[in-house]
Parts: sequence; C-alpha cells; structure tokens
Amino acid sequence: MIHQALRSIPVPIPFWKMSGAGNDFIIIDHRKPLIPMEQMAEFARLVCRRKFSVGADGLFLIESSDRADFKWRFFNADGSEAEMCGNGIRCAALPALRWTPPPASSHPATLTIATDAGNRSCSVVPHGSRDASVDVDMGTIPPPTRVRLDSPAADLLVTSAGNPHAVSFSEITDDVFLSLGPLLSAHPRFPEGINVEFASPIAHDRLRVRVWERGAGPTLACGTGACAAVAAAIHSGRLPHTPEVTVELPGGNLTVSWDPTTGNTRMTGPARRVFEGTAPWPWRLSSPA
Repeated sequence: MIHQALRSIPVPIPFWKMSGAGNDFIIIDHRKPLIPMEQMAEFARLVCRRKFSVGADGLFLIESSDRADFKWRFFNADGSEAEMCGNGIRCAALPALRWTPPPASSHPATLTIATDAGNRSCSVVPHGSRDASVDVDMGTIPPPTRVRLDSPAADLLVTSAGNPHAVSFSEITDDVFLSLGPLLSAHPRFPEGINVEFASPIAHDRLRVRVWERGAGPTLACGTGACAAVAAAIHSGRLPHTPEVTVELPGGNLTVSWDPTTGNTRMTGPARRVFEGTAPWPWRLSSPA
C-alpha cells in the first residue's frame, strides 16, 4: 500500500533538469511544499536513480526565505542531505530567476540563496534561452591543513568550502581513482564523510581535477571541490597566487579565485537547462501505511 502521506503529493511534480559542467541536478520549486519532508530522502534516491528515473547527482528544493531571495535544501543521489553544493548554486539560480524575475534594469541579474553554509550571492548572465554563465560568491575557504593516512596511504590537504574536502596531488590511474576515492571519502578519520579531489597543476593558472563526491561517487564536476583544490594548490605552493585559476574537470571548466590572505573565494561557470518536465510518483515506499 502506498504511504498515506503521498495523498497530499500532486501528480505530476514539476521539475527542472539542470547541468553545470556535467554535474546534473533535479530542481523543484518547493516554496509551496509538494513532498512530505520525512519522505524526501527516499524521493531523492528514487528520482535521481539513473536509467530507472530522471537521473541526477542530486535533488534541490527551492524554498521561501526571510533572509535571502530563496533558501534551498540539497539531497545527494543517495538521499543524504548536504550543507553546500557550488555547481548546484549556479544551476538553481537559473530556474529561481524565472520563478521570481528581477527588475528589467538588473544586468547581470543577481539573487541571494540561503544555504546551511551561509548566504550565497549569484550573478547570472544569460546566453540564449537555455544557457547562462553564473558567478557565485563562495564565501571563505580556510587554508587547508595536512592530514596523513596510513591505510590507505594518502597525504591530503583538508579544508571546507561549506562542506568538507580532502585534496590529493598524487598522480592516479582510473583504477586507482575508482578504488581510492570511495575509501578516502568514507575513511574513519572523517566520520561524516568527505569529498575527495585528485588534482594536478598543468600550468601556472590551470589545474586538472577529478572528484569523488560524498553521497554521489564520481561526478563530472564539483564546484566546491574545484574551489577547495585551488585553495590547496595555492596554499601548498603548487600554484602561484594568481587572480584566477581555470579548473579542468571531466565535464567542463570552472574559473576560481581564492585569496590566501582572506580566504575569499569566487567561482564562475556554465549552467544549462537540459529540460523541464514532470515527475509522477510511480514508486512504492519502503514504509507501508
């Protein structure tokens, strides 16, 4: 029997499918609640499941806020809730602006989104009807601290971009990435889990990065991970302090600036509306009525 609470869920549920350099998300206007919060984790797991549903790295709910233009809640594909997601901020800004358009004189369009890691200000420059470039004030990223692990052996630089990150500058193969990523992400040293970046400087202002995301696994891009990797590279002397660093990720490039004195961080990158749709609720929940 389908859970009784689902009777309050309209069928179908409107959503936007967004991509930020290959990091993809399902975004729902939840200013008027559509889904019972006690069932949100399971809804996120089901709707983010690739090949069987819409498929995404995570689910965003855009909600009303009395301290910003909007607030959000973000659920990873495994149903866990996260404090912050840099690419998600960029992607959420595009539908949010449609739901509450800025004044016509506002260019670029700006809005502020409240997250568990603090308010994040976004500037949106549209490129046609589907694409935009979005610049985000990512707040303060503190200088990374060095952490050495014995099993598996790893030398990491650990910091926070509103969510936790561990950066490794070891060269790795695909096999090592797929085996070491989950081991480090769930290592007992990090009881809440951690996002893991494998980074390689390739020029004085360029960094190549692969990310194993907590709650999602390998992703094509990670905005907070790109910022953490730049902070780690500059702090450790692997990159000079330059105004901007281009971060090459499997799904595309992001531009990041990090000030080693203040920790102030900005990120710019693409956001694309893949499609809009409606998600019915065709699943049975694990908890019967």
